[in-house]
Amino acid sequence: MAKLLNVNQFTGYQKETTYLVLINPERIPHLVFLQNGRFYSLTYLGTDLNRDFLPYFKRLQKGKNKMIFIALRHEASEQLTSDIFKRYKSAGDNQFTCFSPVKDILLPNSRAEMIFELIPDLYENQKIVSVSQIGLDESVDKQGDFELSEYNKEDIFSYIQALKTKHAKRKKSHAQSS
Repeated sequence: MAKLLNVNQFTGYQKETTYLVLINPERIPHLVFLQNGRFYSLTYLGTDLNRDFLPYFKRLQKGKNKMIFIALRHEASEQLTSDIFKRYKSAGDNQFTCFSPVKDILLPNSRAEMIFELIPDLYENQKIVSVSQIGLDESVDKQGDFELSEYNKEDIFSYIQALKTKHAKRKKSHAQSS
């Protein structure tokens, strides 16, 4: 079981710091790469490249999404980050998930296939500087650690498909009411 260690209460992000953000980490988390106040993300709808994080963050907070911010030791340029994310069209296509570009950026030689497998590798390679959370007070244990849930690839692709179906129904419903 992978644990994030010494998880503190979130007090804000530093624009010059690179983070891996886990959205709804108590389930199958969505991963967002945050660099210099700009975010990168692979979703079932496509790729978000170099977008301002603040409006997205406000939307996440408004939706009461639980989040973990993992501050990272990371030296790659924004151009390299963009180039890696551009390799992917959307999550679910060709068995890719939001994890795929994150792994390619942080530890491309890791054997990890999911975030709960990558976290121990990030600690081992001294890539994690600190961890903070929003909305997960009850999930952090007495030692200050957060245990990541485990799942398999089938769970992930099933979840992505459910999101795509939900989006298609919402789009169809919206089109009919217009």
